[in-house]
Amino acid sequence: MIKVVQIQTRYHRSISNSSDLTRQIIQALPEDRFQITNVFLSGKPCAKDMDSAMEYTIYLNLPEAALKGLRLRAHWKLFHFLKKEAFDIAILHRFKPVSLMLHLSRLLSIKRYIGIVHGVGDYDKASRQRQVKSQINECWQFIAVSEPIRGYLERLNCGLSLKNVTVIPNAIDVDQVVENQLNRASARAALDIALDVFIVGCIGRLVPVKGHEILIRAVAQLIKDYSNLHVVIIGEGRLENELKALADQLCPQKRVHFTGWKDQASRYIKAFDLFVMPSYSEGLPLALLEAISGRVPVIGSDIPMLKPIIEGVGGGVFKRGDPDSLTLQLKKHIDLGTTELNNLGQQGFLHLNKQYSIAAFHDQYLQLVSQAFLESTS
Repeated sequence: MIKVVQIQTRYHRSISNSSDLTRQIIQALPEDRFQITNVFLSGKPCAKDMDSAMEYTIYLNLPEAALKGLRLRAHWKLFHFLKKEAFDIAILHRFKPVSLMLHLSRLLSIKRYIGIVHGVGDYDKASRQRQVKSQINECWQFIAVSEPIRGYLERLNCGLSLKNVTVIPNAIDVDQVVENQLNRASARAALDIALDVFIVGCIGRLVPVKGHEILIRAVAQLIKDYSNLHVVIIGEGRLENELKALADQLCPQKRVHFTGWKDQASRYIKAFDLFVMPSYSEGLPLALLEAISGRVPVIGSDIPMLKPIIEGVGGGVFKRGDPDSLTLQLKKHIDLGTTELNNLGQQGFLHLNKQYSIAAFHDQYLQLVSQAFLESTS
């Protein structure tokens, strides 16, 4: 039995979404060959939250302060856990787990380390580049979740290249996500939204990088001309009060609806007439893929991780951080009418099934992890 540990920085209840990358990697590795343990460095689920679906899940529950600076407490606690369990392979999501394991790898018997890079910008800091360049060796390989991310890593000149970076695009299980989606009427009823209004939807944590402010400012320019235009934002986060105040100021007709966090937010996709992702930065955005799976037309900012996907499905692209540019795209799509919007949604759905196959994703991860183990034992 090959023992695999997946390490993530923090637990957040939004990870209960069935299309979470961690879960999909688990599904790629047959349980008769692999025993997988998932570790969260900080955070743990509340009693009311859905717990992780994985059989083995460990919450180290470190305070945020322990993941900053020298991180001695994090190193100590993680080292003793990993030493005791004697894993064969470690899969590390984002930089902090990678950084911790770069320090600990020489003290452990783990045979192969796989770092997954989720976004452009994750390795911008010179200190991160120096650590990677000085400490990676033949036991390390990296996965970029898109081609733009691999290009970004290569340009850093910190030891990451075609030799040790593989591209495996994120994917979703389209059949599973679609099966779980509510129909239009049920989704709107669940969100307490009328059937006869035009809904621009957005799903994401209420944090600066997600760009919700841009969406609110863009819609504010249209509400006088489109009396049935409303916005629904699903998510929670530290900007919630600030965004609500901005919406009240710019859209006094109560056209912007904040639903808070929703378990499995993709269930409500079909409540939307149009999906917008106004992010300043993304990895490969699963929320966007889920929207496309619901046959909903999409608009997004022109960042490298969104633009190719949106253009591939015939969606609208606007200049990052520019409310005026987003306003133009919103107006263009709203004016298309129901039939053309439905056609765009269907076009996107067909492209999604062709380009982001979950079967191909599973095959690639199984091959990569199996090969990594064989190479480490040869």
